[in-house]
Amino acid sequence: MTTPAMLIDWIQSLSREARCQSFSPGAIEWIEPLPPVAGEENIVFEKGAILVCEEDREIRNIREDIPIIVVCKKLSEAPLPEHRRNAIAAETNLSKQAFASALQKRIRTIDRWEHDLDRISAERGSYQEMLDISRDVLGNLVTMSDSTYRLIAYTPDMPIDDPITNELIEKGFHGERAIARFRETKALSRWAKQGKTHYSGNRITQYPSMNHVFKINGAYFVQMVMTCNNVPYSQGLLDTFDILASHIKAHIRRCQSYESETYAEGTELLSALLAGKTMPKDIITRQARSIGLSENGAVRLYAIKPKTADAENLGYLARRISSMLPDNPVVLRDGAAYLVVQARKSDGKADRTVRAALSALIDFSYVDAAISGPLPELQNLDKGARQIAIAFEYSAMLRSPEHDSLDKHDPFARFEDYLFDYLLFSEGKDYAFLEFCLNTSALARIKESTPRKNPSDGDILRCYLRHECSASRTADALGIHRNTVLNRIGSVTEREGLDLDSPKTRISLIALFHLSDFLESGKGCSEPVGA
Repeated sequence: MTTPAMLIDWIQSLSREARCQSFSPGAIEWIEPLPPVAGEENIVFEKGAILVCEEDREIRNIREDIPIIVVCKKLSEAPLPEHRRNAIAAETNLSKQAFASALQKRIRTIDRWEHDLDRISAERGSYQEMLDISRDVLGNLVTMSDSTYRLIAYTPDMPIDDPITNELIEKGFHGERAIARFRETKALSRWAKQGKTHYSGNRITQYPSMNHVFKINGAYFVQMVMTCNNVPYSQGLLDTFDILASHIKAHIRRCQSYESETYAEGTELLSALLAGKTMPKDIITRQARSIGLSENGAVRLYAIKPKTADAENLGYLARRISSMLPDNPVVLRDGAAYLVVQARKSDGKADRTVRAALSALIDFSYVDAAISGPLPELQNLDKGARQIAIAFEYSAMLRSPEHDSLDKHDPFARFEDYLFDYLLFSEGKDYAFLEFCLNTSALARIKESTPRKNPSDGDILRCYLRHECSASRTADALGIHRNTVLNRIGSVTEREGLDLDSPKTRISLIALFHLSDFLESGKGCSEPVGA
């Protein structure tokens, strides 16, 4: 994509002098010399195109909202009104046809470059290949190094006399003196916080430079630096460098999940945890970081499995999911694709974002999808896998003709929705597993929120559900004021993100109260919560 700043750079290189009048036409796709016309009505202007003209008569026939380039022998004689916007006057001996042709050739070069970058990424090519084809486009030396400051790619055959850059190329890593220099200038902390391309003068290196830091889940992954020793800084050069950065970023998202040995180590960790293997916390911490997860944060587990056994399609689907949700690792295990999503709340923003992405990506007529309850840490992934299995089993029961689904429009089977069915219909019950489910639920947090109040938040919520969410009947049953009921219920729902207008939410809470009674009695409760 050619930007106005890139076009201005090219015009200046073709001109002795140029004058720009508020030139900001947006993305530029085509440069065309203005053909001979009888009047303005014969001009067809396409979005993304810029017309090149050279006579006063031509300019008068072009609407003022159409961006133009005026070529002239002398800039002082340019037939360009001062009030005209989106216009550039260029002093050159080239005709408008030759000038437009030269600019269009530059645009085609950028288009081919971007196409080749996409092709290399699609073929799982290397960073080095991407820098190789960028050499002539950028004209400066570019290096890429990882988070340990080791060289992973650089522009070949580009002479440079900058000592820090030469040391990186010759040794394959930044030495102690270079890193000490980075610390002196506080470059390391700036890079860690950096969110876009940063330009700096020669405070660190001998020449000015541009650098872009690539992150995965907020963690420093790769840094790309262009040393401006041949082509000086300009906004056009920055835009060109940003094009390369955007393709490198897309390449990282597309390939890193499947090609990085570190990532493979991390996914092996998740596979072992899904199988119930207990691992030392320091191992979980180190390997979780490699895939952008925090070992201390709560997670949810999503699972997608084909309705028929088709491992090849599942692998293809897993790659599409990884491409759309690059910050969330995907693990293939036991005929299902497991997606691990970090979220602080059981139904927070991350959960909604992931569900929306998956809904747009997969065809639920060919696959089933299920979601576990909230898991306090990665070590609990095996519990999440068991919850997923329960959701798959009982959602299949409810899809049968003799059952009504809780929500026919929701393609995701959630463990919380089918906990009640599991409690009622399963023959054997694992008390340790059920205690885990209860202790990690919203109900556990609600019960702990006001233990000394009488009635507690849990008591009010239970009574509220039992009386079909009637504040008046709840107040009469508990002997408290109706406003107290409304205020306490409002506080609970806001704090926990609960929607009591949803039948699924109410059924989930009723099931949790039932589970609480079941565990306290050791054999089940005598009175259903909703009775």
